[in-house]
Order: sequence, then C-alpha cells, then structure tokens
Amino acid sequence: MNQRPVPQPGPQSSFLACQADIAIYGGSAGCGKSEALLIWPLDHVGNPGMRAVIFRRVTPELTNPGALWDESKGVYRYLLPRSVGGSVLEHHFQSGAYIKFAHLEHDDTVHSWDSSQIPLIGFDQLEQFTRHQFFYMHSRNRSMS
Repeated sequence: MNQRPVPQPGPQSSFLACQADIAIYGGSAGCGKSEALLIWPLDHVGNPGMRAVIFRRVTPELTNPGALWDESKGVYRYLLPRSVGGSVLEHHFQSGAYIKFAHLEHDDTVHSWDSSQIPLIGFDQLEQFTRHQFFYMHSRNRSMS
C-alpha cells in the first residue's frame, strides 16, 4: 500500500467521522476496529505536536505476529515514518508527530503516564481494561497542540 488507507463503509467510516470526545466502536473479530484505531490519527500526522498512544492490556497483544505493531507498519508505510521497535514501539513522522503503542497491564501502570499530555488516546479491546484505567488515562488527554 503506497497511499493512505481508506476506511471501510459502515461502522468503520462512522467511527472515523465521529466528532465526539469519546467514541466506542464494537463488533465481532475482523470488522475493522483495530484498523480504524490505526487510521484514526492519520488526519493529524502533519501537526508537529500530535501525540497518539494506542493501548492494549499487555505488550504481547501489541507485538505478536499480525498484531497492532505489525499492522501499523503496513498502514503507515506510505508516510515513510521512522519506526522504533523493541521495548519502545513508536512511529515518528517527518512533521515531528508520533504514534506510540503501549500496555496498561496493571491498574497502577497508569501512574507511569503521570505528567503526560496525550491529544489522542485509543484503547484496543476496551473490555480488557478496567474502568479506572480508562478514566485515569483520559485525565492525560490534554495538549496545546
């Protein structure tokens, strides 16, 4: 893919067009929820202050073959990001914007994000996170960008 991914018509397009502060997109396996999370920050990669973090509950759910990290490399390939793998999973774009993939394994893991300002926060498989994790991370949802 050498061009921006196009959302699937239906729920994926509706999710990506949503202007709400919090949008929840559910459905069965394979309906495009994870891909929508990968496409979602693309409208903002030209903004040098854009920071996005997409969470899974544990790191293997990000790094297993075919999981979000693998899929993100294909989705973002057309933008030629500098991608950092290993213990830090980030795509850095020419503008200075970046998208990070991280875990929130335990309830208190949220405190490693204290002082963070994250304009875009996504949760893949939200039902695996606790209410505390979800709402605490939204206290980090702030930025001047």
